[in-house]
Amino acid sequence: MSRSAILRLAVWMGLVSGFLEGVVLTATRSFPAILASFKGSIHLLWIAPLTEGIIFAGVGCLLAMAVRRWPSFGPRVPAVVSFLGVFEVLSTPKILHPAAAIVLALGLASTLASRLPAGRIRWAPYAAGLAMLVAGCYGWLWVSEKHMAAALPEARGGVSTNVLAVVLDTVRYDRFRNMAASGRLPNLKRLGDEGIILQNAWSVTSWSLPSQASILTGVSPEVHQTDWPGFAMNPKLPTLAEYFASQGYVTGAFSSNASWVTPEYLGRGFLRFQVYSWEDHLRRTTSGSRLARISWEFGLHFAGRGRPAAALTADFASFLDDYPDRPFFAYLCYMDVNRRMHAAFLNKPFWYPDPPTTTVVQAYDEALGGIDAEFGTLLNVLRRKSKLDNTIIAVTSDHGESFGPDLRGDHELWGHGTSLYPEQTRVPLILWAPAGKLRGALPTADPVSIQAIPATLLGLLGMKGPFPGPSLIEPPPNAIMMNLLYGGVDHRSVLSGHWQSIRTGLNQELFDLVSDPTAQTNLSGQVAVPESIQRAVKPGAGSAVSGEY
Repeated sequence: MSRSAILRLAVWMGLVSGFLEGVVLTATRSFPAILASFKGSIHLLWIAPLTEGIIFAGVGCLLAMAVRRWPSFGPRVPAVVSFLGVFEVLSTPKILHPAAAIVLALGLASTLASRLPAGRIRWAPYAAGLAMLVAGCYGWLWVSEKHMAAALPEARGGVSTNVLAVVLDTVRYDRFRNMAASGRLPNLKRLGDEGIILQNAWSVTSWSLPSQASILTGVSPEVHQTDWPGFAMNPKLPTLAEYFASQGYVTGAFSSNASWVTPEYLGRGFLRFQVYSWEDHLRRTTSGSRLARISWEFGLHFAGRGRPAAALTADFASFLDDYPDRPFFAYLCYMDVNRRMHAAFLNKPFWYPDPPTTTVVQAYDEALGGIDAEFGTLLNVLRRKSKLDNTIIAVTSDHGESFGPDLRGDHELWGHGTSLYPEQTRVPLILWAPAGKLRGALPTADPVSIQAIPATLLGLLGMKGPFPGPSLIEPPPNAIMMNLLYGGVDHRSVLSGHWQSIRTGLNQELFDLVSDPTAQTNLSGQVAVPESIQRAVKPGAGSAVSGEY
């Protein structure tokens, strides 16, 4: 084969295998547990073939150089190209073991090699097909949104109060409190001073997906089921987006957590859900994921990248412009704190030592300050569009972060999704509403759960929705529950008054959070377990852990 023929054949195989790869990636969007944290939009139907076509062009150049050096290798080129293309497709869903994928690819390639186009490849049909895929993907998303918008009922009474929920991903309460007290979070502090700051708020777990699913459904992870290992939300449960859409609201979600806060998991009821960057899509392709893995070793880790807060705010502003005459429910997940923290820790070549904890914490705090500035921009967007005085706002976090024992008060299990100790589960929570709607409401000192946000928002609107109470502006329950199911870990916790009880396997811990707010001294066996905690974990008590603890 000539060198030009080899290059054409390689590009052709890249386009064809890339298209099949895009079909697989699109199909797996409906299966939550497949490629669990690597979902992507339908744009993968054209991004995958374009990416693989470029990658295979490089492969073709290498093969052409090999044939020039060893001419006898020429007849084997179709088999090599076939194997690479088939292997890419078989590897896409990451279901087959690599060894099994290799064996299957070898068998299929031996049959396919003789059927590859040997003559001159006509590129016009492929270029036209790729252009049609691009236009079709954009057109499908546009038509789908317009169809959903046209189907919305009239808003109750013609005009309704807007609702904005903001999640500051990975923000722990103590870092938030200290920075607010030092004047480094002026916008968020002002919002809390004008509204309510709940200073004893807790997540339902310590990682994003089940936590944010609880914010959107008002129930525990055991009930909504958007948790390890299935990840699929209970189809019988209503979501906040679905409820507001039924009331005539336009609903939009804007996220920079491209692993878990995505339409594949949390998109039910949202008219528009924007999360993926072009880089996210490229890393979802098979070749892109391999290149990303190599780039990690040289200081470019995807956990330190992602869409910045300013991009989300701009998307939200555009959404408001598109639907100026409708009330809105918007859900924003800012990932900048998580992103900057991981950039400080992971974005270094493999030969560099890990940075000290102080460097990571400093990046974390600086990002939180940056989020506050962007939150000020968000409020200004609402002011300019004359919507702030008619909008209820809830600001919280989905979980915290442990910096390990090097930071005073943190436990050895660093990161998040590793424990239920306060540094990973106690979060900020602010409620703000137009004048009069929070009148008479007082912040409680008892522990409350972000699970109560849906009931609270509807209560402030005077609506009776399908979300269980009580509201956060009503007396809190006697006990709140948390659990952690992640990667085989099974931890359970109950908070009641100033007590936290944690069970990890057969190990039982009890902490007095008044005298020991960072949960360092285990009092289990030294003091009696409070009756409120005992009642919460008794079978048949109707607790969030279904009587098991």
